[in-house]
Amino acid sequence: MDEFGRKNNYKRYEYILVILLSINSIVNNINITSNIINQIGLFSMMLIFIVGIIFDVSKFNSLSHYIYLIFLVCFLVLFRFSFFSFSIASLAIAFLFIPVNNIVSIYRKIIIIQLIYGFLTSLAGLSPLKNPQTGVLTFGFVNENGIGILLAILGLTFLFTERNGQLVFNLKWYNIVFTILITGIEVLLFNDNTAALMIVFFFLLLPLKEYFLKNRAFQLVSFLIPIGLAVFAFWVSFNYSITSATWVNKLNSLMTWRIDTWHYYLTNYPLTYFPSKLQTNNKILFGAFDGTYTYLGLFNGLIMLVIIVIGLALANIRLLLNKKFYIFAFLLCFEISGFAENIVINYYQCFALVFAILAYSKNWLKD
Repeated sequence: MDEFGRKNNYKRYEYILVILLSINSIVNNINITSNIINQIGLFSMMLIFIVGIIFDVSKFNSLSHYIYLIFLVCFLVLFRFSFFSFSIASLAIAFLFIPVNNIVSIYRKIIIIQLIYGFLTSLAGLSPLKNPQTGVLTFGFVNENGIGILLAILGLTFLFTERNGQLVFNLKWYNIVFTILITGIEVLLFNDNTAALMIVFFFLLLPLKEYFLKNRAFQLVSFLIPIGLAVFAFWVSFNYSITSATWVNKLNSLMTWRIDTWHYYLTNYPLTYFPSKLQTNNKILFGAFDGTYTYLGLFNGLIMLVIIVIGLALANIRLLLNKKFYIFAFLLCFEISGFAENIVINYYQCFALVFAILAYSKNWLKD
């Protein structure tokens, strides 16, 4: 097949992924009342897995590809084909041969589709316009954090354009206005300070580009950040109390009592190596549980936590070694925001979980 035909095949495949992932994302992120919603989510993920296998089969041309496939099979067996592990493996198969820049582009399209669908269905009365618990506008999304995170990611992706296979910073006056507008909406309309801070932190990373690309100390720090965040999340949770040090109580207050919530679960329910049957308590913050690292450990088990966190660390360092700084900056923002939000494990919001599992492939960023 010539180069033109190969590119067309990739484009068609990427559009199929956009459609299937959009369906799956709407099922997970939009507040729709339906008895068949879980079945739709499972069916769309099964299609993603099947389409991914069909697309990948002709491209497995080295021993490392088959080793990675064995790794994914072992991963599924280890977690007894749970829906979460199946989703991770399906996404790994689906995106294995897709360039990282294209993955960012795919997620931008998925986010736009989600926002349009949520906006239209909420105005049509098919999904709630507001969060019934807080009264904040959510335009069909499960909560204000869901739409806030999507808007933040969308705003950041529009700051870049693709040239010669690389994401290039494309800061124009209209991009600045759009980003400022998004940040204002996050704070004033959705009261989502985490999403607003993610945008600010992204801009703070930009002047450090050369340090991260060339300085080994900075690269080591990038590897340790997700590990450190996970350790710190559990440390502060176990050591929290009403009489905790002033800074811990202030941090808990700034994080709208998340540390207090983590402490309740970690002191009342045992940590397990594999996924537990633990359910959130609706009497604790309306049943909400935000925080990627503590959520993974409590609900999906310590082994899953270690696999995802090490995967994030590997993804950070591999992106930097392959000069993918801007995508690294995206990922680092997700990891830091993940301390307080579930963004990392919500694959329908961002690509962090995809990169965490792809980082175990020797051929990632090379194929």
